[in-house]
Amino acid sequence: MAAEDLTYPGEFILDKVELIGCGDDRIDLSLTVVQIDIYEDIESPVLQGGLTFTDNFGFVNTLPLIGQEHLRLKIRSPSVKSGGVFGEEQIIDRLFYVHNIVGSISDKPSVALITLEFTSVESIRNNRTVVDKILTGTYSDIAKGILKGPLKTKKTVFVEPSSGIEKIIANRITPMDVLNYCKREAVSKEHGQATYKMFETLTGFHFRSLQSMYATESAQQYTLIDNDARNPDMTVNILAEYARIRDFKKSKNVNTMSGTLRGQFSSELVVHDIFNKDILTTTYDYFSQFEPDAINYTINTYHKKGAKAMYSKMAYDQEGSILSSATTKKFLASASIKDQATGSCACMTTGRGEYAYQSRNPSRWLQQRNATNQSLENGYVIDFSALGHTYMRAGQVVTVDLPRPAADKQLKKEQVDRFYNGPFLISAIHHKFDVTHKNGPTHMIYLRCVKDCVEEELEFTEALPTDIDDQFFKEDPVVEDFYLDEVA
Repeated sequence: MAAEDLTYPGEFILDKVELIGCGDDRIDLSLTVVQIDIYEDIESPVLQGGLTFTDNFGFVNTLPLIGQEHLRLKIRSPSVKSGGVFGEEQIIDRLFYVHNIVGSISDKPSVALITLEFTSVESIRNNRTVVDKILTGTYSDIAKGILKGPLKTKKTVFVEPSSGIEKIIANRITPMDVLNYCKREAVSKEHGQATYKMFETLTGFHFRSLQSMYATESAQQYTLIDNDARNPDMTVNILAEYARIRDFKKSKNVNTMSGTLRGQFSSELVVHDIFNKDILTTTYDYFSQFEPDAINYTINTYHKKGAKAMYSKMAYDQEGSILSSATTKKFLASASIKDQATGSCACMTTGRGEYAYQSRNPSRWLQQRNATNQSLENGYVIDFSALGHTYMRAGQVVTVDLPRPAADKQLKKEQVDRFYNGPFLISAIHHKFDVTHKNGPTHMIYLRCVKDCVEEELEFTEALPTDIDDQFFKEDPVVEDFYLDEVA
């Protein structure tokens, strides 16, 4: 970013805010916009947003506004002159569909404040399209075909190749239903991980694994700065201001009881192989991926930092059982497998009678996907705000460095938070373009960043100390007599 091209950090330029009515009437709203909000989320297949503007000319009646309009937005940071590298666009240049008129607030008879809600045009196509055909290929090929076929997107599509040839019989379901099906069962060809997400950002559509996002370079470093960042000549240090965390909240929602019951730490999958009349059992252990000889696919691994479990291997009893020892979650499923070594499907063949398709065996994806999603949901989560520029996206990696609390600094002799530092994945981002900000039009971003590991192994004991093990406590009596005295 060329800081000298900016007047102040967070500045943005509205090149185009055009509302297209049902009759192709076009209205330039760039001079009447109050605020624009755009939401990206790796758990959401399409973009959502809202636009608030002042209506001095009665557009509600004259256009009219009925919730069937199109909205063209082109927004950029002053230093960005063009779209950037293909697939890595640095400006926002998108066409949206207005689907809801939230309402209007009127301070004066002739002026109203109107709020429109909009979404991606592919979302509307999805609601009006059904897929009723047989789909074959890898899940990634099927996803690419759906995005470019029934959804007719012209946007950049990021598709990570998956393994195995599949056959899906789509029986009058929406394109997004097909994509969700593919996302759930896809396994990466690169590293065998079943962690695919299907989502849209302002850059395009993504069908890819978490690991493909982890492997990208950090897009921005964020840290706490107590005062305004200044250069030696007392001018504002714009780059430092972009790196400055404003309000933040640590949101680690650890619930080991819930995680145990839902299979986050351990689970057992029992698959009935109908063709071979066999029972296949697969177990999952959270801590196995952090063993010295195991291959670790957490975010720190891709950024050359220590990658250890977020949870302690603390013993729960004298026998040394740990968080993953009790398998309280059991999955039951069935599959028809021709060859258990290759995982081929016994119920579908090619025209030449070859068993070329993969069986839908949940052992390839179910337990790992379930545990990974819970690790992100219950892991180290931080929500914070910062000044924005128009090339921050959900699915990017950022570097976060929070200082330790003061008391901890003295105890540990370290300056950074033990858990909230290093690479984090942006799981969701809210772009807020405030035209009426006191400093001038200002772009703020509100990020939710997640992490699935820690840099240093957490402390643990291999056996529970006797003074906190209740089996060594004196046993209290069992009370069974409640009618000792006769009631008068």
